[in-house]
Amino acid sequence: MEGKKNRNNKMLIKCSHRKGLKAGALYFAVFISFISGIFVVFLLLNAYLNSKIANIELHKDKVIRDVNSAIALLQGNPEIVGYNSQQEMDLFNDGHSTVTVARKRFGAYNVVSAEEKMGDYLYIKTGLTGENMQQGEQTGLYMTDRNKYLSLSGKTKLSGTCYLPALGIRRAYIEGQGYTGDELVDGVTKKSSDSLPGIDRQLFSYLAGYLEGNYEDNDSVADFNEMATNNPMKRSFQKSMLVLRSQEIIVIGDQDISGNISVVSDRGILVKSRAKISDIVLYAPNIYIEPGFTGNIQAFASDTLVIGNNCRLNYPSFAGIVNKNVNNCYMRIEKAGTVSGGILIFQDSKALREPYLYIEESVIIYGQVYCKGMVEHKGTIFGSLYCDGFVLKTPSAYYENHLLNAMVDAKNLSRYFTGACIFEPSSKSQQLIKWLN
Repeated sequence: MEGKKNRNNKMLIKCSHRKGLKAGALYFAVFISFISGIFVVFLLLNAYLNSKIANIELHKDKVIRDVNSAIALLQGNPEIVGYNSQQEMDLFNDGHSTVTVARKRFGAYNVVSAEEKMGDYLYIKTGLTGENMQQGEQTGLYMTDRNKYLSLSGKTKLSGTCYLPALGIRRAYIEGQGYTGDELVDGVTKKSSDSLPGIDRQLFSYLAGYLEGNYEDNDSVADFNEMATNNPMKRSFQKSMLVLRSQEIIVIGDQDISGNISVVSDRGILVKSRAKISDIVLYAPNIYIEPGFTGNIQAFASDTLVIGNNCRLNYPSFAGIVNKNVNNCYMRIEKAGTVSGGILIFQDSKALREPYLYIEESVIIYGQVYCKGMVEHKGTIFGSLYCDGFVLKTPSAYYENHLLNAMVDAKNLSRYFTGACIFEPSSKSQQLIKWLN
C-alpha cells in the first residue's frame, strides 16, 4: 500500500510540475504581450507627438513667414495703413494668413509692426523704417534760386544731381584760395525753383505738437523727475510711447534711458557727455548736447540746438528745429562732430532773420540736411543738402553764397543708407533700419 501511495504522490508531483510550467509560460506570454503593447502604444504616442510638434513648428514657420511678408509689404506700400492705426490684412486672400499691421511715427522715422496669432502662438515683429534714399534721383545740392551765383573756392566738392540758380555756378578766389577741382559739379546740374521741395506737413504738425505739449492719444505721460530714479529706464516698442515731461530744465546726466521714450521739457534739455541714452526722442525749446557725447538719439528744438565738439550721434539719429512762430532758429554742430541720420530746420512763419545752420570744420553728416534758411557749411555731408543759400564768415570778410573747402557728396553715401521720412509723401518705398524690441 505504501508503495502504491508513493507512486501516486510522484504522479501528483509530476502533474503539478507540468501545470506549473504551463502557468509560468502563460504568465510569461501575458507579460511579453503587455510589454509589447506598451511599446506599441509608446511608438504610436511618439509618432503622434512628433507629428503634433512638426505641425506646431510648421504653423510657427508659417506665422513667421506671414509676419515677415507683411513687414515687407508695408515697406513697399506704406500707405496701406495710416498712422496710429491698425489694419487686418489677408495676405493671400485665403482666410488663413490674416496679419494685423500698424504704423506710427517716431521722431523723423516710422515704426511698423505686424502680428499674427495661430492657436496659442502669437508672433509680433516691430521695426524702424525710413525712406529709401537710393531710389530714383540722387540729389546732392538743392539751392533755391534767388537770382544769385553759387561760388566755389578751395577744395570744395559737389557730387550728385545739383539743383542750382539760373545764374549758375562759378569759381572764386577768396581767403587766398582758388578752386582746385577740375569740374564744378561731379554730376548733373538742373535749374532750381525759388522755393525748396516741401516737407511732410503731417510730420511738421506731429513734431510741433510734442514741442507744444500736444501728445498722441495713446501716449503714457509721466513726470520726468519722478521717473528719473529708475535707472536703467527702458520701454518696449510694443507698448505705447512713454512721454517723460517737465516744466523745468531737464538735465540728463547719469541716467540710462532707452527705447520707446520721449523726453519733453517746457524750457530746455541738457545732455551730459556721460549720459547713456539710445533711441529716445528729445523735445524742448533749447537743447544742448555736451562735447564728447556718444549715443543714438533724435533731438527737436523750437529755437536753438547745439551739438558740442566731438559728439557722435550714431545712426539712426536725427537733429531738428521745428518752429511755428517768428523767433529766430539756430543750430550749430561744433568741430569734429558726427551726425548719422539727418538734419531738419523748418520755420513755418517768416521771421526777421532766416533760420541758420552752422556746420563747423571737420564735421561729418550722413544723410539728408534740410534747412529752410541759410547754411554756413565748412564740413562734409555724405548725402543731400537742401537750403535757400549760403553764408561764409571769416576773420576778414563776410561772403554770401560761397563755399570754401566744403563737401556735399551724394555719390559716396552708402547704398545701404536709409534716410528719414521728412519730405512730402512720395512714391519712394520704405526700408528697414533695424528691428525693435
